[in-house]
Amino acid sequence: MVDLFTPSCTSAVKAGVKAAPLGAAIGVATTAPFSLLTNALRVVRGEISAQEAAIETLKDTVKGGTVGGVTAFVTTLSSKITLNQLGYSIPVS
Repeated sequence: MVDLFTPSCTSAVKAGVKAAPLGAAIGVATTAPFSLLTNALRVVRGEISAQEAAIETLKDTVKGGTVGGVTAFVTTLSSKITLNQLGYSIPVS
C-alpha cells in the first residue's frame, strides 16, 4: 500500500499538477474544432440556432479541456508512483 504522504508521492502529485495544464490545452485544441464543425452543420441544417451552437461548442470545449487535464494528471501521477515503487527516482523541477 502506498502512503500518500511520503515525499515520493508528493513529488508524483507535483508532477501530475504540472502535467494537467498541458493536458487541458490538448483537450481543448482537439475538441473545439470538431465541436465547431458539428454545431455549424447543425445550424446549416436548421436544427439549432447560431446562439445554441455557440453554447454547445463552449460546453464541448470545456468538457474536452477537463477530460484532458484530469487524464494528464492521473496518468502522470500513476506512472510516477509506479516508477517510484520500482525504485526509480522522480525528478520534479
